[in-house]
Amino acid sequence: MIGDDREAGNTTLRAGIFAAYTKAMKDLIEKELYVAVHGQTARFRMGKYLVFAVLFGGIYLWWGTRAVFFTLGIAFVVALAMHFFFRSMTNGWVDDWGLYKSVFPKNKSKHESLDSSLSLVLPSAKYKVSYIDAIREYQADHSFPLMERNYDKLSIPELEANFEDYVEKKKSESRGEYIPQGWVPSTTYWLVDGEEFVGRVSIRHYLNPLLEKIGGHIGYDIRPSKRGKGYGSNMLALALPKAQELGITCALVTCDATNTASRKIIEKNGGVYQDSIPNAETGVEKQRYWIEIY
Repeated sequence: MIGDDREAGNTTLRAGIFAAYTKAMKDLIEKELYVAVHGQTARFRMGKYLVFAVLFGGIYLWWGTRAVFFTLGIAFVVALAMHFFFRSMTNGWVDDWGLYKSVFPKNKSKHESLDSSLSLVLPSAKYKVSYIDAIREYQADHSFPLMERNYDKLSIPELEANFEDYVEKKKSESRGEYIPQGWVPSTTYWLVDGEEFVGRVSIRHYLNPLLEKIGGHIGYDIRPSKRGKGYGSNMLALALPKAQELGITCALVTCDATNTASRKIIEKNGGVYQDSIPNAETGVEKQRYWIEIY
């Protein structure tokens, strides 16, 4: 009688473990689908794979310890296969997925449209004249008050007198120097067309809670006289490999809901819409997109 009760208890426990495992696998597949559509960091993905392997191994540990290491290896291989399977539906690794093709749009960046005369460079005194001209344009333009406010703080006379110092400070931001409290290190590049400054892009090395909601990994702007000419799309396309060099595999890029031009730039570069977040500072919703870099 005692043996029967013990066996019944073990059966109930195993059934509970199996139910928990089934739910965990269901959640994992749903999250992996979300990653495929919206994008997340590789570190988070591998964390899920580890959980998957531990859960899978734990079940087999309950029935027999000799199969544990073999099972963990199989679980890891299965997890990687699942990852590549779902990625194939978004990244175009397989030519035609029929119905899946309409559910999971391929998010390739259109790098082939890049203008060969454009390049991203680190801030340099070489572009002093055109950069200061651009600052004058920013300060005279009021299309985007929040963005222009950053340029309004700059003094033209000080830039003309100490431009080299200004350039070095911009470069030092990548080391976390000369940045306001609460900001993260970021690398700034200038988009130049030949010898002319066209725009700026900043790549944040990682996200803090505010950047996760509002700012994202990449922020950029084009000088007013160059807007509407395709420079924004090219600049973001050039910035994505730079972000990848910093270890960013999925970049969060945001824009105001009212900024149609910026939204098109993001979508043209493979951005997949996640959601819209209220922005109390501007009163305009911030739209969040993920771009997987590969």
